[in-house]
Amino acid sequence: MTGAGERSRLLCDGQELSHHPEGTALQETYVARLEVLGMTCSACTGAVEKALKHTPGVATASVALVTETAQVTYNPEVVMDTELVKAVEDAGFDAKVLQVVSTKNTVSTNAAVSAQARFRITGMTCSACSNAVESALSRVPGVVKATVGLATEEALVKYNPALVGPDALVEAVDDIGFEAEKVKEVVTNVVSLHVGGMTCSACSSAVESGLNAVPGVLEARVNLLQSCAEVRFDPDATGPRSLIAAVDDLGFECSLNVEDRRGRKNRFADQQMWLALLQRAALFTVPCFLVAMVFPHIGWMEPILETRICGFQLDDVLKFCLATPVQYGVGLRFHLGAIKAVRHGSANMDVLVALGTNAAYLYSIIS
Repeated sequence: MTGAGERSRLLCDGQELSHHPEGTALQETYVARLEVLGMTCSACTGAVEKALKHTPGVATASVALVTETAQVTYNPEVVMDTELVKAVEDAGFDAKVLQVVSTKNTVSTNAAVSAQARFRITGMTCSACSNAVESALSRVPGVVKATVGLATEEALVKYNPALVGPDALVEAVDDIGFEAEKVKEVVTNVVSLHVGGMTCSACSSAVESGLNAVPGVLEARVNLLQSCAEVRFDPDATGPRSLIAAVDDLGFECSLNVEDRRGRKNRFADQQMWLALLQRAALFTVPCFLVAMVFPHIGWMEPILETRICGFQLDDVLKFCLATPVQYGVGLRFHLGAIKAVRHGSANMDVLVALGTNAAYLYSIIS
């Protein structure tokens, strides 16, 4: 065992900071690593931990059943390492000091500088394993807090980057027989897209599925009423161009919705487009309706409509000439959208419109 007079020569000689910025204070603490023998279950580790924490001067104490060790952070001006051993022995277990680390930590009077890292831990099978990993991480100098989740197989570590780095934390876990790997923190971006051409819930579902299928997309939500989509994605894997291309492939019009004013402008443009299509369709549909339903009932026009042109009656030729621009001119967007939807194995309102109108149009021509 190491006495108080010898502790200043252990492991941390020369680690004392020579300069401390204004607004900081030096707080000297010792970290002792004890070997604890006789523990057989989690109740034993709980008893040892409780005995250590109740010792005056002890700041933190963590006990690992698998490695049969305890790590204790304490104030050397209040308690000595020999007293820590005695506290464990009083709890009914054998103990001896393996290591004592003397450190002088610079503590900011304002806020401690710390970083956070997440690690994936493999090889843990029980709570004793997670406790061992947590203990190993906690005793690394510079670690502020370590939390290990057995179910998620992850460890979340807050540490001072000036004293320790992720590589040292991985090594600390490897040293006790587990494998650790730093989890890459995914930086996500959120983009709002304006999606034109959606007419029903099937359309919005198709767009949402198409966006979620893009590699790198974490979440996509589509609002049919506002004609917009909000997409959260990994900028290292995809970008707005890929998202817009994915929506375009589904037969819908897509553009970046930069701000609310731009969104209102897009919606107004949509309304103007549909109004223009309606006017163009009415330009042909109203005369077609008159030829088919009104003019035949006007006596003097009947002979004119029955005039033959290339074997066809004039009224049939007029209806064909008036209906075709509406079917494949004004309605072209529905046919293109239906083709793209079928090509991707989905059915939306475009498919329904295209099937219904083409069936009526072709039947009229054949009959």
